Amino acid sequence: MKHFKKISLKGFKFPRKAKTPFEKITSFSRKQNKKMKKKLHKLFKKHFSKKAQKRIKKYYKVFKKVVKSKSFFLLFSIFCIYFLGKFLTSFILALQFGDWQKAQNLLSEKPEIANYSSIITVLLSFLFVGIFRNWRIGLSVLYSLATIIMYINTEKMASRNTPFLPEDLAMSGEAGGLASMINLGRFLNMILTILVIVFIAFILNKISKRIWHFNLSKKQKIAIFIPQIAVILICGFSLNSYTSEIRNLNGKGTFVKVESLKTSVDFTNQSYNYQINGFIVATISNLQTKTQKEPDGYSKEAVQKIVQKYQKIAAEKNQNRKELNGEKVNVVYVMSESFIDPALGKHLYDYGNTEPIPYTKEILKSQSSGWAASSEYGGGTANVEFEALTGLSNFFLNSIPYTSIVPSNKDTPSVVKNFNENGYKTLAMHPYNRNMYRRETVYPNLGFQEYKSIESFKNTSKLDNSKYISDDSAFKEVLSELKNSKKPEFIHLVTMQNHMPYEENLYNKKNFNVEAKNGGNNDSAKSIQTYLEGISKSDEALKTFLAELNKMDEKTIVVFWGDHWPGIYGEMFDKELRKNDIRRTPLFIYSNFEKEKQDLGTSSLIYNQLLVLNSINAKLSPFQFLLADLREKYPALTKQFVDSNENSEILKDYEMIEYDILSGKKYSLGDFYKIK
Repeated sequence: MKHFKKISLKGFKFPRKAKTPFEKITSFSRKQNKKMKKKLHKLFKKHFSKKAQKRIKKYYKVFKKVVKSKSFFLLFSIFCIYFLGKFLTSFILALQFGDWQKAQNLLSEKPEIANYSSIITVLLSFLFVGIFRNWRIGLSVLYSLATIIMYINTEKMASRNTPFLPEDLAMSGEAGGLASMINLGRFLNMILTILVIVFIAFILNKISKRIWHFNLSKKQKIAIFIPQIAVILICGFSLNSYTSEIRNLNGKGTFVKVESLKTSVDFTNQSYNYQINGFIVATISNLQTKTQKEPDGYSKEAVQKIVQKYQKIAAEKNQNRKELNGEKVNVVYVMSESFIDPALGKHLYDYGNTEPIPYTKEILKSQSSGWAASSEYGGGTANVEFEALTGLSNFFLNSIPYTSIVPSNKDTPSVVKNFNENGYKTLAMHPYNRNMYRRETVYPNLGFQEYKSIESFKNTSKLDNSKYISDDSAFKEVLSELKNSKKPEFIHLVTMQNHMPYEENLYNKKNFNVEAKNGGNNDSAKSIQTYLEGISKSDEALKTFLAELNKMDEKTIVVFWGDHWPGIYGEMFDKELRKNDIRRTPLFIYSNFEKEKQDLGTSSLIYNQLLVLNSINAKLSPFQFLLADLREKYPALTKQFVDSNENSEILKDYEMIEYDILSGKKYSLGDFYKIK
């Protein structure tokens, strides 16, 4: 230790034998310590009398003994856990809002929410310390987890204007498929934040070990487990009981006042819920049971009354309708990823006089058409798909049916099963990850005989620098299937071409120049410019696809709609008076044979099966006649278009049937859902 290597770090010198960079940073040389002690000793002698020196030395020894004692260590640890636990609330909210001041504003303006959130984070802090038996490690793990969760929340808000919900954890197995959609800058910020947290924890751990080093016997080490288990149990029990009220708001409505916190929880608008209550309270409010609330008066008799009513209606009205298996008309559902009419947002993002989707506009004029009322924005494709295939609505649900209901419910009704019963070949096609939204399990439960994912596609061309299979390739796959099948087919295609992200260099040619106006965002304008290039190419692919269908001898109907708006039009929520425009996407029913043109208006996707069967005057199931009655009063049944307190007789009947088949005793199961 005689020789030292000079390192430029604030004038300090480190031992040459230091093994790691951390040791160099945290370990001063003995010589350096001796010099410092000599200087302090000289100052001590110069300014204090011998009597005072003796007293100070005596008190210092007592102080040193107290500081190094187990009692002081315990009290100091408790203080640190408590303080950092309270600080975690501010840390989480600052990451949520992306602004420290906004987080502090919420905490100061809503002290009840601030106190509630702080108690939760303090209890979580003690729980993690109990699990890891080391407050530096336990809290660093907790802070790192909070950082990751808030990063996911930020990504989801940026793309969908929807916060990270507990039910999204069901998608954790599909993180690999979502990795290509992340924002690199935000991802690197998250990694940097975690590295800083780990570094601070390491330094604190080093310092702590130098101050406190207790030699415990085996019995003492074993005895520590008793308070450790006690801390874990107490914190777990406290968290469960303290959050009980907020976790059990289910069944009290979709807009619930919480008097104890002087706030309200809006389950119909989660982004608003998280905005006014903060991430912690809002997340707890979503930790409720996701099963549908049992309707008032639910019983076997009540369900059978509805079933018998519509069985009678079906028997009468089907006499003038044709057999589905006699028509032998191919039916193709095309759910086009993020396909919209950008004219609805042109007042915010002006793209000039060039029409991005000219052919689609022609079809909307010449064929039965209208608007699809989407329950989602920026994502949630599976929720839209669920409605289109089953005729069951998300209006009564507070979960992702594809991950929470359908996988364990093989009795979920669907139009797919109707086509199966009438001799059709049924096929689902999606040019992406096979198990995204658990489709590998969901599709068979909905009745699909076959499922083609990206692994099975023969046409796999992509556009320019896109990561996704093009719409043109997807349509070619459909055409190939139609031409080679001996049976009439029901094909359900979910495209991928226009999925986020909308990066500036995605397409080689730039045909659109977008200008942000009236409060539109300039960064969003760049993304929208790329997006318009994409849907323009989708429009061209659609034109080619329908032209090929016209050459076929087999009768074919195409039901086309966009699943939701892309998550780059966020300003529509704040600056658009007609906010429901951001829930409308183009909808049309095309056929390569003569049929009557209809104005479909704004129509929920639960009615798609009704629209296509009506277009060929095919027989309907009793359930579909129920849908027909429902459509007359509620053509757009989503939480955005219909008040959650609506309480009409037809809506109650429909809710009763949906609850029965998804979450109830399934009294309606059987012929009620079949086309005879």
